[in-house]
Amino acid sequence: MFKILYKVLLLTVSVALVALLVGYTDTQKRSYDFINESDLVVENTSETRAEVETETTTETTTETTTETTTETTEETTESITDNETDLYDYSQPVPQSLAVEDSYFDDAIFVGNSRTEGFMMYAGLKKAQALTHIGLKVDTIRTSQIAKIDGKKMTIMDALKVKKFGKIYIMLGMNELGWAFPELFKEQYASVIDEIKLNHPESIIYMQSILPVSKAKANYDPIYNNDNIERFNQLVKEIALEKEVFYVNVTEGIADSEGSLPEGASFDGVHLKPDFCLEWLSYLKEHTVEVIHE
Repeated sequence: MFKILYKVLLLTVSVALVALLVGYTDTQKRSYDFINESDLVVENTSETRAEVETETTTETTTETTTETTTETTEETTESITDNETDLYDYSQPVPQSLAVEDSYFDDAIFVGNSRTEGFMMYAGLKKAQALTHIGLKVDTIRTSQIAKIDGKKMTIMDALKVKKFGKIYIMLGMNELGWAFPELFKEQYASVIDEIKLNHPESIIYMQSILPVSKAKANYDPIYNNDNIERFNQLVKEIALEKEVFYVNVTEGIADSEGSLPEGASFDGVHLKPDFCLEWLSYLKEHTVEVIHE
């Protein structure tokens, strides 16, 4: 009887030891799994922190860059308030300033004849817009339906009313050089500027000088020569003064020492090659104003 009780007791103790050992092992396994999960959370937290720090740094850098860019842009243009425009000397061309970025022209539109058409083709201004036509003149800009907006034909002046622009660059006069009465050119051009100012009172309006032709063309052409162009440019200056818009003497940035297009600058003595369209753009970028509306 004693032996039976002893065996039962021994079996009970053995079972208890086995159960204890199994329980310890399972507890140890679960603790190990938790430690691994904890490490994983810490690693993810570290990655998240690093991402947050990176984003914060990026945002800070972006803000700093934006502020710096804004400050730089403000320094590169000649700032003029509405009150100061009354004192601005419109008889003088826009003076040289620090060059602006291409983004300055994002809200600009260029209006002109085939020369402006070539400029827009080669200058690389991706966001600037244009209303151009071969042979465009100060009269046909309002009478010929040569623009198309949403499939509808209209004049360039009507097309210009469809949208507002921060800057309007206009160059006309080359195709009017043969007019018998230059004063008619001035009258028509001045009327165009009046209409633009009426429809775009907040826009900065730049009247560009008529670019010269090559010396070879000027020497044999009785109409399209640089003496005639200079006479018409004097009329453009007078309009800029009378209408109080900004005159940009792009001729200064393109012409050679004799006032002609440099040799090799043009395909035909009139229209600029790509490299000289970029010279044209460089001049515009270095001759800007900023009107602050109060």
